[in-house]
Amino acid sequence: MAQRGLTGAVALAGPMWKVLQRWLTPRLTELEASIVGATIEAVPTAARSLLRAQLADINRIDRELRETRLYPMKHGTVVREHLVPNVADELALCEVTLRRETSTEPLTATVWLTRGSLFSIELSHAPARGAYRVAGTRLLADPCAVPASPTRDPNVGTLPPWCREHAFTDLRAPLTEAARRRWREDLAIELPADYEALIASTDGARLGDRLVLGPGDAYRVRHGEDELVVIATIADVSILALRCGGDDTVLEVALDTGPAVSRGSRFAAAFLEPIATIER
Repeated sequence: MAQRGLTGAVALAGPMWKVLQRWLTPRLTELEASIVGATIEAVPTAARSLLRAQLADINRIDRELRETRLYPMKHGTVVREHLVPNVADELALCEVTLRRETSTEPLTATVWLTRGSLFSIELSHAPARGAYRVAGTRLLADPCAVPASPTRDPNVGTLPPWCREHAFTDLRAPLTEAARRRWREDLAIELPADYEALIASTDGARLGDRLVLGPGDAYRVRHGEDELVVIATIADVSILALRCGGDDTVLEVALDTGPAVSRGSRFAAAFLEPIATIER
């Protein structure tokens, strides 16, 4: 049974999930599919099968007016596989030009990768009504080229003090300051100071069965009338999230019942002592 009150992260497991997965999985629009398809045809042959495999794993799609973000989710967590060799934090991969029969104004789409995986489609402006056709492609980067400057490894010594007291694993290179700022501004969210300090050192981390999601993996869900950004998962019992357009209050949302509990503006307290786990 899917959790009540929370959509976007589905609490299904076992055979039922496998049966329902096909019709629950979102699909690319015709425009998005043509953009991604043109991009795959434009990249070197060695990268095409990897990008197609990544595309097949996409089961969550977030859309803004001019941007579409793609997420491969497993058990409520973003899991990126079939990576291309170019694992730069952010990589503008391909520019696709599209036209309509009834207009001379082109629509330009940029396909972005994050750490070797398809991440977003960014449009020059909101598409108009009517069918578009691909008029041209321009490869902006080689997905098979290993970056000249390797992605920065997170420095454990720079983690916030509250993290150093615990055995965090799966540390990853943080996104650049500019990328984190753009993510925060795009979603209109205020970050708790201790969470912001953490993602400046690592784009996500694991503590046992609890996961911190950095900007590269955080995703949106709908809870009642609110739109939330999930920044942590607590085993299979709850999530920690921030309200889009709200303040830095951390909300804990139980997956079985769906209530949202305010945990204040200290991410560490909510992450280390989640109510749902204590009460289970």
